[in-house]
Amino acid sequence: MFRQRLLLALRHLQKLFPFERNVQSIQVPISKTIVWFLTVLFSFYYVLSEWIFLITKPTFDLRIGPYEQISFLLFALALASLFISFPILMISLMTKILISKKANNTTNHFYCVIPALIFTLLLIMLTDNFTYTLFRSGILTISPFSRILYLLLFSIIGYFNFNYIRLAAKKLSYSRLIRSNSWKYMKLFGGMIVFVVIWAGFQFSIKVMPITRSSFPEFIRRPNIILITGDGLNADHMSIYGYERKTTPQIEKIAGESLIAMNSYTNSGDTQGSLISIFTGKTPIKTGVLYPPDTLMENDAYDHLPGILHDAGYATYQFGYPFYADANSANVMEGFDYVNNIQSYETVWSFLDRFFPSYYQIFIRQLVERFDSRIKLLLWLENIKSNNELLSGNYSVMDDRDKVEITKTILTSSSKPVFIHLHLLGTHGPRFKIQNRLFSQNHNESSNWDKDYYDDAILDFDSLVGEVYQYIDKIGLTSDTVLIIGSDHGQRWISNIRIPLIIHFPEGDHKGKITENTQNIDIYPTLLDYLTGKDQNGREGNSLLGVINENRPIYSLGVGTIHVTDDGQILLSNRNSKPPFFQFGYIGLVECDNWFKIGLDQLTFDSGKLLSMVPPCNSFQEIDKNKAIQFMKEYLSQNGFNTSLLKNLDNFEKEIQE
Repeated sequence: MFRQRLLLALRHLQKLFPFERNVQSIQVPISKTIVWFLTVLFSFYYVLSEWIFLITKPTFDLRIGPYEQISFLLFALALASLFISFPILMISLMTKILISKKANNTTNHFYCVIPALIFTLLLIMLTDNFTYTLFRSGILTISPFSRILYLLLFSIIGYFNFNYIRLAAKKLSYSRLIRSNSWKYMKLFGGMIVFVVIWAGFQFSIKVMPITRSSFPEFIRRPNIILITGDGLNADHMSIYGYERKTTPQIEKIAGESLIAMNSYTNSGDTQGSLISIFTGKTPIKTGVLYPPDTLMENDAYDHLPGILHDAGYATYQFGYPFYADANSANVMEGFDYVNNIQSYETVWSFLDRFFPSYYQIFIRQLVERFDSRIKLLLWLENIKSNNELLSGNYSVMDDRDKVEITKTILTSSSKPVFIHLHLLGTHGPRFKIQNRLFSQNHNESSNWDKDYYDDAILDFDSLVGEVYQYIDKIGLTSDTVLIIGSDHGQRWISNIRIPLIIHFPEGDHKGKITENTQNIDIYPTLLDYLTGKDQNGREGNSLLGVINENRPIYSLGVGTIHVTDDGQILLSNRNSKPPFFQFGYIGLVECDNWFKIGLDQLTFDSGKLLSMVPPCNSFQEIDKNKAIQFMKEYLSQNGFNTSLLKNLDNFEKEIQE
């Protein structure tokens, strides 16, 4: 379509300024201005097409309104024009100085490679967007044979694009109308670019670093910190918490010298939201991060435990899995040195994020990474697997064994204290990849959530935790290492079920059992209390080294309904449904031995007892259902959500009685 319109325009120009000889048969110097114009035009079209694709995706972050969407489009256009114009200007100046005029006219033809390349890449991305939107298939899912055909097809298209653009540039350069008005066109087009660039410049503002990063109390201790989280790990299936099967013999050896939270709960039923809660000490309702593509925005992107430790001289690492346990995907800025074996080169991204609104950097980063991943796959530079393969356990960038081995290497070789987060996937359902079969030895896994396979997966998790601890002891670091054992959420993404939380401090400090309710956001203030000797007040969580209020409410949030197919595929429904609750499908509350839940997507209410609590709660201050609803509504309202839709839940008890 574009090619036809371009040729039609050229025919009109030829009618206005007829010439008998074929333009290709004469020496026509191609105007660099024309090439520059075509290059910037195609780059604008590329950015615009990617912008339309991203903002119309069902998973796009709806916290960004129309004004912000237009803003980052203009910013991306300004960045594209500068990125394209500067190298063309430099090359033009160099060729003008170093190459003769005759040779320079010849080299001008090669300038057309740049717009041809951009236009070909544009066609690749448009094709991929089209096939992905209609058929849920694209470059990332094609077979190796299809990849060859794809590459061959677009190589041919690229060659023809180069010839057509070169011909167009010749004809436009030959036109008297273009030549006589080139300065006017350049002023008009250049003026538009200058306007966009100046507008983008007005968005420049230096972020003030959070108080936790800019003026943090001095550390009195600098031990290594290893945080090990199991995916979907229920405390009720761990023998250290009273389970009848011996699933955690290695952890039990550590427990005698550890601080054990007997009644701990997550703050999110989703991995990304839970891990970010651990890092920030804030619930997802405050950070807005629950499930990809949710990301930390503005100062939240810097206000986190890895960043504080990084500033204090720690070497920081995370080994989880892409997208869902990945600090880079969640926009954890200036925190980790390495994430999932990829070094965090944050110079450009950090600059953009520090001096412009966060969603500018996030959009540009998505645009670059989408292009980068597809080109690398087409050129056989790397293999990329789909998110479903990652979630179903059919593929992993690093398996749990690799994560433990690299942890050993880091502990041995690092000259700095280290913070390492290992997120182990063996316990991730609905199917389990187990190494040793003890409880499941008499049958094969024929259905989802097999109890025996799950218990064997926990036994594998326990073995890896024990291996890490034994290695720490072997190299003499037990007196200089904090080991934390926890989980992101309960099995099947349940948030109102006990999960493990065990902290082994050096020399067995603070050992004992905590029977009060605890939560994942307590990890952040507990560590900082231990490292600085000062209780960090002003956080939602509490240091477990101090007094804990038995009746404090524990909030959790999650997406809408998650479906699991018979073959283990995980499907998410009601994602980012609509305002006012956006990606949040429910809000949960645990208080004493009661749990409550408001379904925000269907406006439902449910409640029950935490029957496995150890010991049972004996508080006389237990709240009733109406009080719980009031607490959850106030919590939503305090964090900027419109709760008017929940008014029908106010008289829940009264409606039941009637």
